[in-house]
Amino acid sequence: MKKIFTFIAAVLMAVFANAQSEVDIPISSGWGWGWNAETAYADGVLTATLTGDYGAVSTGWNDGTDWSKYNKLCVVLESYSNDWGKVYFSTSDGSYSPEQSFSTITSQTTVTLNFDSEKATSVKQLAVQGKATGDVIKVSRIYLVEAMEYDEGKDIEFDEWGNITSDKFAGFSDQAKVEFVVEATGEATNDNGSVLGWGIGSIASLDGSVKVGDLPLKQIGDNVYTYTIADLKAALEAPANQYNMQGINWNVWSQGKANCARKRVTVYEVKGISANIAAKVVDMKPSIRYNMAGQQVTEAYKGVVIVNGKKMIQK
Repeated sequence: MKKIFTFIAAVLMAVFANAQSEVDIPISSGWGWGWNAETAYADGVLTATLTGDYGAVSTGWNDGTDWSKYNKLCVVLESYSNDWGKVYFSTSDGSYSPEQSFSTITSQTTVTLNFDSEKATSVKQLAVQGKATGDVIKVSRIYLVEAMEYDEGKDIEFDEWGNITSDKFAGFSDQAKVEFVVEATGEATNDNGSVLGWGIGSIASLDGSVKVGDLPLKQIGDNVYTYTIADLKAALEAPANQYNMQGINWNVWSQGKANCARKRVTVYEVKGISANIAAKVVDMKPSIRYNMAGQQVTEAYKGVVIVNGKKMIQK
């Protein structure tokens, strides 16, 4: 048994070392200029208080970092006081602007914005936006995660209501990429003008207790929304709904003159993690902790541990 977990730990360490390179975006009192917001920086936390509706703390990115090397922007939020917020960035020519919404946060939460590394070669601005005057956004870290290489994808079944049960994602690691594709036909307009950017759906747990994110209309044609298994995990592990089903609901509706329909959900495993190893990691009980030698340890252990397949530092 010890050899098995030692092997799993070695595989995970190798994958993380090769695929999880991170670079921080420095945060300080001068980090954000934004709009409709007053900011203060203390003890490693940037606090933005909105002075007007839909204000934001924002910054440019101009230190020579090649965004084409990365495919995730991660924002660590200590707290947020409203039911809607948004993280996004835009390229200098305005042609590409991925975003991810979030809601009320009472304990440290990482909001992950997955993006197409080939399109994000010239970033003009990133922002963390709130909803209403008086909202407080607390940010403790912003960092980029280096792009990974993935295996050939596997399509996941969903029913006519967009329900996907948790077992459909069994055997994949937390780092596996999940693509939700919505096909939009018609026109991205209504009687009042363009509706690009308006919501055409959402992803949440089947019982409704965990919301993963909203889906904006990006274009006529295929609209791709990318998450990791880790992004979906809280929703996948939420309590069963009234029909004794556990999983997520992929809700899609039409907007304006655009007709929107679910097209496919595809999971791509990170290269170097086999399905068998991923299954063994996922099957670990959340309460059991292992050190990097594959030995079971308690919560009193100090150092790097593996908990439910995720490497973490236990202080």
